[in-house]
Amino acid sequence: MNIGSLTNENKELRFPEFENKRRSLDDEFRIRFNTIKRPLVNKTNALKTIKKFNQKQSKLKARRGRLFVKTFPAFSAGIKEIKHHLDSLEVYEGFTPHVIIVDYLGIMSAPSAYKGRDVYDYNGKMLKALSEERKAVVISGIQGTRKTLEKASMNTTDVPEDIRQLAHVDVMIGLNQTDDEKESGVMRLSLLAHRWKMISKDVQTYVLQQFEAGQFCLDDERGFAPKKKSDK
Repeated sequence: MNIGSLTNENKELRFPEFENKRRSLDDEFRIRFNTIKRPLVNKTNALKTIKKFNQKQSKLKARRGRLFVKTFPAFSAGIKEIKHHLDSLEVYEGFTPHVIIVDYLGIMSAPSAYKGRDVYDYNGKMLKALSEERKAVVISGIQGTRKTLEKASMNTTDVPEDIRQLAHVDVMIGLNQTDDEKESGVMRLSLLAHRWKMISKDVQTYVLQQFEAGQFCLDDERGFAPKKKSDK
């Protein structure tokens, strides 16, 4: 869906775009919509998309990557199972990943000695170690708290269960979205933590999306976080 902008919806879809060219971070965003009908997801369109993609990659002489997806039964996989699977890929497939995505830290299992919030701390440490052992980028996710649902933007107090997770990551990114932004196809990314860079809590990246056609990043712009009602 993402590569070919294919959709399951047999209707025209709204695609957002930035209407104004902003000169500074202080300029307000204005978004307009283009209504477009995209091809449906089916075998014919999927094969056409793959063929076009491969042709484009060949012309660019780009190195083709490999993607492996492993699904474990819910709540059953921990660092031990993940490492075993990576070892098997390396031995039997000759595959050593540059990027490892674990979906997600909050539902990983842990040895029986770890309970409650210590499970988060243990798995956070183990994913950090996995990154260093495999010399790979390791990406995972955590949910916010109940109070997060009432906020326009996350901050470090929204880390659930165990604040020690902030100490284990090199970079932590917050995904922010109000109900109005969700309707408009806007997501805001904010830096919650960075190991070696100074960060600004006020500057965020605005990303335009159209999930019904598999588009998680149509365009992006940097700007200031929306003000709280009490700030207006």
